[in-house]
Amino acid sequence: MTFHIPNRSRILIASGYFSILFYWAFLARRRRLGKPECERLNLVPFKKSIALLSQHLALNFLNVYYFYAEPIGNIAIFTPFPFCTAFLLNAYNYKKLLFPGSIASLFIECTQYVLHIGVAGINDILLNTTGAFIGITIIKFIKRRK
Repeated sequence: MTFHIPNRSRILIASGYFSILFYWAFLARRRRLGKPECERLNLVPFKKSIALLSQHLALNFLNVYYFYAEPIGNIAIFTPFPFCTAFLLNAYNYKKLLFPGSIASLFIECTQYVLHIGVAGINDILLNTTGAFIGITIIKFIKRRK
C-alpha cells in the first residue's frame, strides 16, 4: 500500500506530527508541575483511573473529565504515529509499524521520569500502543478498500 502523497508533503506531515508529539510529551503546560518523587512513576496499570472511577460515580465534572481525558488523549496522540512512520520509512509492514510506536512511547515515559517532567506510567505506554494499533488498523482498512 502506498499513499499517493509527494515526498516533501510526507516529510512536512510527519515533521508536523512529531513536533506536536514532542510538545505534548515534554513542553505542554501540564508537564511543568513538579511532582514529589513518590508520584513521578506509576507502574500499576490504571491505578489512577480506578481511583477516579469511584469518584466518577459522583458525576463531578472534573472527575469525569480526568477519567476520560487520559485514555482518549493518549490513544488519539499515537493514532497518527504509524502513518507518519510509514511516510518517513516508506514501510507498510504492520508488525514493523507497531514496534516503533511502542518503543517511542517507552522512550517518552523514561525521558519524562529522568527529566522530572510529569508522571511516567505504564498506562501511557499501554494507551499509546493502543493508539498505534488503531492507526495500523485504519491503514489496513484503507488498504482493503483500494
